[in-house]
Amino acid sequence: MGHEMNDYKESSPAKDPRDALIILSVALATFMARLDSYIVNVSLPTMARYFDASLGEISRVIFIYVLAGSSTLLLFGSLADRTGLRRFFLWGYFLFTGGSLLCGISGSIHMLSLSRFVQGLGSSMLAATSLAIISRHIPREKRGRAFGIFTSASALGITLGAPLGGFITGFFSWHWIFLINIPIGIAATVMAWKVIPRQTSPERNVPVKRFDFPGAFLSLLAISLLLFALNNAREYGWTSPIIVSGFLLSFFCGVAFIMGEKRFPSPLVDLSLFRNPGFYFPLLANFIIYMTMAAHNFLMPFYLDLLKHLTPSRIGLFLMIYSVVFVIVPVLSGKYSDRTDPVMISTAAMLITAFSFFFFSFTLQLQGLLFVVAFFVIRAVGNGLFVPPNNLLIMKASSEKDEGTLSGLLNTVTYLGVTIGVVLFETIFSQITHEAGSGPMTAAQGPAAAQTLYSGFHYVFLVLGLMSVAGMVFSYLAGAGSNGKKKEIPHES
Repeated sequence: MGHEMNDYKESSPAKDPRDALIILSVALATFMARLDSYIVNVSLPTMARYFDASLGEISRVIFIYVLAGSSTLLLFGSLADRTGLRRFFLWGYFLFTGGSLLCGISGSIHMLSLSRFVQGLGSSMLAATSLAIISRHIPREKRGRAFGIFTSASALGITLGAPLGGFITGFFSWHWIFLINIPIGIAATVMAWKVIPRQTSPERNVPVKRFDFPGAFLSLLAISLLLFALNNAREYGWTSPIIVSGFLLSFFCGVAFIMGEKRFPSPLVDLSLFRNPGFYFPLLANFIIYMTMAAHNFLMPFYLDLLKHLTPSRIGLFLMIYSVVFVIVPVLSGKYSDRTDPVMISTAAMLITAFSFFFFSFTLQLQGLLFVVAFFVIRAVGNGLFVPPNNLLIMKASSEKDEGTLSGLLNTVTYLGVTIGVVLFETIFSQITHEAGSGPMTAAQGPAAAQTLYSGFHYVFLVLGLMSVAGMVFSYLAGAGSNGKKKEIPHES
């Protein structure tokens, strides 16, 4: 594959207890950020009644957090490289914790939305620096395991979000789904302040490069407009002037951003990275895996409800099967990635993921739930195996000065994959079923309607399988450029 296998042989590094605390601090950050993406959902009806808010007003509590957390990742990643990862990470904890306090004491829906924006900015700062801190401060032979723990913490936050939100709201009040972050955030900030090494100060005679303000503005505008158009297309209509304008403006801002980055002396994103197949192929594979994850997570509740006739509580239990496996597998995958070729693991993981979709597309019409359980387990294994080695490959492409930028770019691609996955496959499924007079929100009435839904799910999961095959090819091709070495940056004890 064009890279040396001995790079991945097992070594016996000296145990440093601070490494484990750094990993814990970063894992806690992604756990809290992911948790707060989902913990609010169950409480939305309660908050709507409390504020006497409309559906549109209460939905902004979700959207504004996602918008703030995703549109600023490139900007914050670049700023973190300039100001120091440790400092920026600590400020991220400060903003996230402060935003949580403001959310918990909000007296109006408008204050809650503004507070969620602050909280989202904090989560973006944490996301833009978390992978970079692992890449910079954790020894090479431990990074795969660190990325595995990071992925499991993220999955745990997603898994616990909805049930924890329901429990807190039911037994206490919706205020506490935010206020619970305060003691955890303070403890996490103190831990990060103590265990993350300070970056060595640069030499005073080294000139400071001019910050790319035009690139920051254009990237922020392009991503915000794209997310707005994608999230509102179903409400306004794909051909409505506001949605078409959003897509067009996003496209032109994106083109202007790329052209500007080519000319700016110190660009927000170093476009030369995209000449390295060891970087852009894993990035493409990452986009595909999160797109398929989001599409599956969106469609499966409808399948279990409309065709398997499960109650909401039983649907939740079945979805937990995937979540539990996905929490466990990345730790093992990350540990194994330190001992062997991560390209081989990520390629095999994509193959397993593709098989799971093909398997389900041809068994989803069978009676019972055994094949559904098997599909959840196989897909969770494939997804869990994939993420840590793929993150390892992507972050390996960074130099010691741009880990934050690369971490922000990786998280931006992840957000876009999730958003586009839901929108794209909801559209495909709706189109297939609409042509036959049914739809994903309509219960199957009679054999003909049920068959229409089965057909829609069959073709959608076939497409997901084919996309996963493309991801497998991208993962394999990543080996062509994965032999790059990265210098370790010195840091103070």
